[in-house]
Amino acid sequence: MSYTMLDALNGDRDDWMIRVRLCRMWESANPNTGEKYSLDMILMDEKAVYTVLKKIKVVASKGSYRPLSHGFKLMFLRTTNPKKLEEGVTNIPMHGFEFIRPDMINRRINDKDILSDVVGCLTCVGGIKTVSGGWKNRDMTIMTDYSITATVTLWEKLAELFDTSIYKQDDGPYIIIFTSTQVKKFKDDIGFSTTRNSRIYVNLDTPYVASLRERFSEISTKLEISVDSPPSMLPEEKMFINRMTIKELLVLTVRAEIFGIDNANGWHYIGCKVCFTKATPQDGVYTCKNCHEVIDYPLIMFRIAIKVKDKSGDTTFILFNNIAEPLLDTSANKIVNKSNNNKDIPKEFESLLGKDIIFKLRLNDYNLVEGKHNFTVGEIFEPRQTKRIIKDATKRTELTKSK
Repeated sequence: MSYTMLDALNGDRDDWMIRVRLCRMWESANPNTGEKYSLDMILMDEKAVYTVLKKIKVVASKGSYRPLSHGFKLMFLRTTNPKKLEEGVTNIPMHGFEFIRPDMINRRINDKDILSDVVGCLTCVGGIKTVSGGWKNRDMTIMTDYSITATVTLWEKLAELFDTSIYKQDDGPYIIIFTSTQVKKFKDDIGFSTTRNSRIYVNLDTPYVASLRERFSEISTKLEISVDSPPSMLPEEKMFINRMTIKELLVLTVRAEIFGIDNANGWHYIGCKVCFTKATPQDGVYTCKNCHEVIDYPLIMFRIAIKVKDKSGDTTFILFNNIAEPLLDTSANKIVNKSNNNKDIPKEFESLLGKDIIFKLRLNDYNLVEGKHNFTVGEIFEPRQTKRIIKDATKRTELTKSK
């Protein structure tokens, strides 16, 4: 029976037969809604590593958070017939990775399209930290296979499930592999950040890992482990920790830099001029579900999903009309009227990139009940504006004292 090697596949047919090993498998989900939309795999044959054997289809690999840089991926059809082979029938390695090279790093900074596998010798394990928004992370330091010290930040479950107790300071070296990470840059420091698809492997039984263990065993790589253990408190003390009112819970401020626009759901909508709720067309007429009325003059309004970051990580904020219009000094209606393609990101939005802003966020059921991470902006302040307000308030206090 003849098989086609992965590097020979193309999009001309949908009845390919391949013989591969399943290296990794995970469920992919929308990071904003949590909705699962695919089961993804890394498959490998004797010659190549590929993305997710009879009858398969080859299609272009597009979209964000791709674990490999290949231009194509394989799609299972209803007629695809996977057959498990006995171990030893083929000489396919157990694991396959696409490790980032030094010449790739700069062009992958903050790139969410193609993720990166990174390998190195573990030199430091930090304790779990809770950052703004309640997110948990753990910083780990590695000496990469190209001899550069880098920080890898584990997020949420990966940070919590990493068992530091099994790693002894004098038992190394520990060669650790992180898959599907994003390359991050804060100030002049380059690091890596795990994603929902990331996996961790320590001292895998592979020739490359063995060569790295031998190489780093000749270097002083004593492992430092720092585990945070909060002091015990009495119940009477715990009830005062981070106590706040309901109003304080629903409103908070964050200082962050805008570094991108997420246009997956567009940047504007047709809304009701009374309550600003999204209007739905029916038989050519727009109606407001909130006001239960026909809208004679529906308005085009902003709904811009901006990507923001600080030194702890990045997330998405939503700017609605009341915030976006004065910030851009124009209306959504004007932009739509002069644009030939309203699906693309308007050039006017370029003025937002790089802005350092203090955002006042409004949390709602979408965040608190459903656990979604798109936060609505209720008010904004520029840092220099805040300094001016503080200065003016100080002057008023001094004048009051002098009277």
